[in-house]
Amino acid sequence: FPVTIQDHDRWLPEDVYMHLKSGNMGLYMQDSGEGFAVLQPIKGWDGTELYIFCGYSRDKHDVVMQDIESIKDIARSIGAKRIKFQSSRKGFEKLAQDMGYSLDFVQYEMEI
Repeated sequence: FPVTIQDHDRWLPEDVYMHLKSGNMGLYMQDSGEGFAVLQPIKGWDGTELYIFCGYSRDKHDVVMQDIESIKDIARSIGAKRIKFQSSRKGFEKLAQDMGYSLDFVQYEMEI
């Protein structure tokens, strides 16, 4: 799979490869072979969480939305309390901009 890096991403595909190779992250492949997600168990304040590092699909469908039940099963299998992901977001809150902040990401989480 050729992975396209967004302009704001600070990681390289080689970084992900090393995390996968070292066992710090896992690769979830769709049964169709058309997409994947990179998943990482992380330590939260109150226990394990499953972090969705990135996802990719050849046909541009949303891997995480399409396979969320399978990802929940993976999270449960490692004893995770929640699933998290970060995303860049369009729009900007005026106050933060006036203070000199720029948007980096928004973090979303789902209790399981």
